Amino acid sequence: MRAKVSNALNGLTLVGLGSVFVIFYLSGRIDRYLNPLFRPLVLFAGAGAIIAGLVYLLTTHSGQCCIDGDCVHRHINRPAWSLTFFGVICLSVLAGAMLSKDAFDQQIVANRGFIEDATKLPGGPSFRPGDPQNQAMGTHIKEALSDSGDLPIAEDGNAELEVTDLLYAETQEPLRKTILGKTVEVVGQFISGDAPGRFKLVRIFMWCCAADARPVYVPVEISGPPDVSDMAWVRVIGTAEFSTNDGHTRVLLKASDIEVSDPPAEAMLFN
Repeated sequence: MRAKVSNALNGLTLVGLGSVFVIFYLSGRIDRYLNPLFRPLVLFAGAGAIIAGLVYLLTTHSGQCCIDGDCVHRHINRPAWSLTFFGVICLSVLAGAMLSKDAFDQQIVANRGFIEDATKLPGGPSFRPGDPQNQAMGTHIKEALSDSGDLPIAEDGNAELEVTDLLYAETQEPLRKTILGKTVEVVGQFISGDAPGRFKLVRIFMWCCAADARPVYVPVEISGPPDVSDMAWVRVIGTAEFSTNDGHTRVLLKASDIEVSDPPAEAMLFN
């Protein structure tokens, strides 16, 4: 009887853990935690855990895990151990999934530290338009220039860029020359600056998963203080200006208009 209870708890642990993974994938919540390259693995791992758990529940197990008389795994048939595994593995993951906000708040963003230097972003120093090597470096690079060498155009006719495009342009002269003089629009989250007419336009940049995510931003200048709350999603329309000091080029987005916006389909930017 004890072995059956223990086996049931072990099987439920696998089924519960796998179910959390599958639900995260099917609901789209995994998009806030993981690079798109790895998301299918979450579905496969979850489905595999569910199948293994069901097999474990439906098959008959012997009371001994070893048959040579020298077994060191007898605790696996003890309900107390199985209940502990269930609590530590399954319940902790389930509690984390239910309590998670699926977003970075302002305090977390501040604690992570901002990236404002393009050289600290992957691919920045080596970007060249048309270089096939850049096709694997993420949408923030390969969408900055279309196949014809032009910037992507939004519905209103403005050049549609990401925060990272402007940062890469600090070190990449071809991209910088293409952006100069054009009206651009960039979507990001608003964080107040140190002056009434200045603020940070922020996106979360992720290499692999939420553990390594870092906020990146470009400084924005506008004629008057915007009536926007911190961490609100906004669309900024304006022109990018670049200045060089001590050999370092920095971008400043001079905004002509700012409007509250819906979050993009991908809230994170990925490498």
